[in-house]
Amino acid sequence: MQKYGHRVRLATHNTFRSFVQDHGLEFYPIGGNPEELMAYMVKNPGLIPSLKSLRQGEIARKRLMVGEMLNGCWDSCIRPDLIHEIPFVADAIIANPPSFAHVHCAQALEIPIHLMFTMPWSNTRAFPHPLANLKNGRLDPNIANYVSYSIVELMTWQG
Repeated sequence: MQKYGHRVRLATHNTFRSFVQDHGLEFYPIGGNPEELMAYMVKNPGLIPSLKSLRQGEIARKRLMVGEMLNGCWDSCIRPDLIHEIPFVADAIIANPPSFAHVHCAQALEIPIHLMFTMPWSNTRAFPHPLANLKNGRLDPNIANYVSYSIVELMTWQG
């Protein structure tokens, strides 16, 4: 995109700052800690957190982190470059679906959005949502796979 004259800003966790900048891209920190997020996902592989996670206060900490990341995503769309103070307003968003803020930022700014991920994030009968932990039941697998995407989205937003 830069090759064709576009200004590209990659908004992600601070852990990836050097990687982004070493590849000639503008970096904007969104906050949050990907190691903590992954550790939480390993401890709680389904959508419902374990009692241990609830007792240890992990849900409250995760909520604070997600709030920080949502605000960081919005700021990345409208705030100046942090190094040179060059003004910035996004013209389009290319996002990772689990970032959650992308749709709202694009809607608020009235700009296009394109979702990119390493696995499907929209309904398909071929296989279930990556975060759905489906058990073999009496429901037709094709229907279960398709519905799993809507259920994961509903559960995610309920959290």
